[in-house]
Amino acid sequence: MVWMIWFEDKRGRILTLTNERIKHIGFHMSLHDKHHLIEEILKSPDIFSQDEEQPETAHYQGYLRQENIYLIIVAKLFNGEGFIITIYKSKKPKVIQ
Repeated sequence: MVWMIWFEDKRGRILTLTNERIKHIGFHMSLHDKHHLIEEILKSPDIFSQDEEQPETAHYQGYLRQENIYLIIVAKLFNGEGFIITIYKSKKPKVIQ
C-alpha cells in the first residue's frame, strides 16, 4: 500500500513524500523525529537553489545548529507541485552551479 505525507514549500507548492521515498531515505538517516524540521526547511529554507541545467530539481537547505550540519531536501518540481526525492545531512551546504 502506498501512502504519502504532504508538505507545502515557501512558494505554496505541495510536495509529497511517499513511503517508498521514506524507506530510501531511511538508509541514510532516521526521519522518525524530523517531520517538523522538513516542514520548517521547506517553508523557510536557509538556502534555496535550483540547478540551471535541471531547473526542475530544487534543493532546500536548513542549518541545524544543535548538530552543526545542514539538512538538505532534494525535490523534483513540476506544474506547481512536486515530490521529495531524498533528504540527507551534510557538514557543508550544497553548492549549485
